[in-house]
Amino acid sequence: LTHAEPILHPQSDTTVQTVTSLNQVSSQQQSFTVSSTTRSTNKEDNHHILSVNDRPPSFSNITNSQHSICCAECPSQSTNILNSTSNTTLSHLHFQNRIDVDCETESNHDTALTLSCAGGHEELVTLLLQRGANIEHRDKKGFTPLILAATAGHANIVARLLENGANIEAQSERTKDTALSLACSGGRQEVVEVLLKKGANREHRNVSDYTALSLAASGGYVNIIRLLLNYGAEINSRTGSKLGITPLMLASMNGHVAAVKLLLDMGSDINAQIETNRNTALTLACFQGRAEVVSLLVDRKANIEHRAKTASGGYVDVGRVLLERGADVNAPPVPTSKDTALTIAADKGHHKFVELLLLYGATIDVRNKKGATPLWLACNNGHLEVVQLLVTRFANPDSSDSRKVSCLMAAFRKGHCKVVKYLVRQVRQFPSDADCRRLISTITDK
Repeated sequence: LTHAEPILHPQSDTTVQTVTSLNQVSSQQQSFTVSSTTRSTNKEDNHHILSVNDRPPSFSNITNSQHSICCAECPSQSTNILNSTSNTTLSHLHFQNRIDVDCETESNHDTALTLSCAGGHEELVTLLLQRGANIEHRDKKGFTPLILAATAGHANIVARLLENGANIEAQSERTKDTALSLACSGGRQEVVEVLLKKGANREHRNVSDYTALSLAASGGYVNIIRLLLNYGAEINSRTGSKLGITPLMLASMNGHVAAVKLLLDMGSDINAQIETNRNTALTLACFQGRAEVVSLLVDRKANIEHRAKTASGGYVDVGRVLLERGADVNAPPVPTSKDTALTIAADKGHHKFVELLLLYGATIDVRNKKGATPLWLACNNGHLEVVQLLVTRFANPDSSDSRKVSCLMAAFRKGHCKVVKYLVRQVRQFPSDADCRRLISTITDK
């Protein structure tokens, strides 16, 4: 209290003095307010009880001048902490802390420490640790204070927690991520450096089987990748459950050119294949349309004849890079389906990509495993622009698949009216009436 006014007690002629200053307050920061009235004529009223507000004190605006304690009569309390008389000056205060430093919020099970770590309040974290806050408390998501601080990028708090014995390998309950895993996936370079210096396990795998290096490569965090490799992380580690994806593949498919270059410079296997589908860094980059990465990988002698993923995605820029670097436009077909780049592009309706392939001399009437030509596939899926392009480049409009279904009938049975109207002016062989009735009956039955 900064101002003391005498207060007349209704049962006494004497005035009551209000406590205006304290000679000794705990050196550790706390914000409590104590107000009290005492009766000098009643000896039984010479004992005063310290009472603490039910709500925890706010630390947001604490200053040294605000460290005041207010004493209130509370008959319900049994502990006598402050003894004074109306004629003496308060010279000593003994404070017994009754606040639960680990009390939790009902919704997220947060404590003062978890919230302080997530928010980056370094001084408050220090205070709470000094007061014995549970350093391994977990919130509703199973995150410890260390994991929360690492995720948010608060390197100083991470260091402070580790100095106070925080478990560096604590894992989140659902994803099994460690502080290092989450720092790498979030690009928190300073935190990663602190954790590595303290000996964090760089090969830990989360529930998705990803290592710290895989997570950093997926995000394209070049400096973190370099840090991990300098600390001995395995550059060609296979992660991602049964897929066997390497860090180079992850960086490539996500288009991180600088990360790809660093990994190649540090010795990553450029032609490593996923065990289940035999994809490489190059094919994954092609499938995602990462033209700059494709160009870099081709310059580094990646195998450019490995499958036809570029055609499936229809990425013209990527296809042009491959063809300009010498890729065979009529490369051997995909083993399982015998599809070529042209059959795949026509089937997907990638008009511009089909045009690019034809420009580089793709065989126009090549057949896949089912005997379907690029034109037949385009008709079957109703891709009018591709149909028109192929016909103008002299594709055979009367071609049929291995079941003797013509291009016209393939479009007719799927209800592609625009394609049918175009083809009837191009074909020389029309289906018989019996074939039409048979086809119509099957459509009606459905």
